[in-house]
Amino acid sequence: MFKKSSSGLYQSTLIQSPSIIHGITTREHGNMQDETNRDALMQSLGISSDRLYVGKQIHSTNIQIITFGDEYAGANTDGLLYKKEDEHECVVLGAFAADCVPMLFFDEKQQIIGAAHAGWTGVWHHMAKRMIERMIEMGSSAHDIHIIIGPHIGKCCYTVDDARIKKFSIAFGPSSVTEKTLNLSVAIRTDARRMGILEEHIDENEALCTSCNDSEFYSYRKLTKETFGEMMAFIGFK
Repeated sequence: MFKKSSSGLYQSTLIQSPSIIHGITTREHGNMQDETNRDALMQSLGISSDRLYVGKQIHSTNIQIITFGDEYAGANTDGLLYKKEDEHECVVLGAFAADCVPMLFFDEKQQIIGAAHAGWTGVWHHMAKRMIERMIEMGSSAHDIHIIIGPHIGKCCYTVDDARIKKFSIAFGPSSVTEKTLNLSVAIRTDARRMGILEEHIDENEALCTSCNDSEFYSYRKLTKETFGEMMAFIGFK
């Protein structure tokens, strides 16, 4: 279940640990590709902006594991993972989106967090599955992994060509499509369940379609070059 905090961030009730912070921004917080807006967000959370790691997203399934204290220039990657080794380490991972799907991952038992971005190509190439696989390599058990699927363009609005409809229907099942649209969250859930993720460990709010709610969220399909911006989903250790 999603709830909206007093600071305007969407948050999932899956995360109850006081040591983990997370949220999904809206237009209220500004374009998160703007470093000034990211700095302001981190400051409001009481976190130094140099503790926030984001990737240069290229619609890939590239995943980078962050190491605390290492210099990071923002590699060409759409997925970030981090395993906390020391209780004093404060690291926040972020993923940008505006119709694409922002995803947050966490395993409280192994102290592993992740953030990923996936458009239709990332979903098609199984970004969620790849993130889960890497988490398992880092020590997670599938039954301990939780996934938050952030606001994105929904099946109500994501019209695509017939060839893409057919591809998704074959790969992820008929419930991942309608006659003219894709349901990206069903495709992601299908990948997650195939990897052994428990249904109750996956959270989203399908009503939060970024295209339908473009007054609250940035939407690539609704915006012009002049008005375009992106939200950020983030997760970290305090």
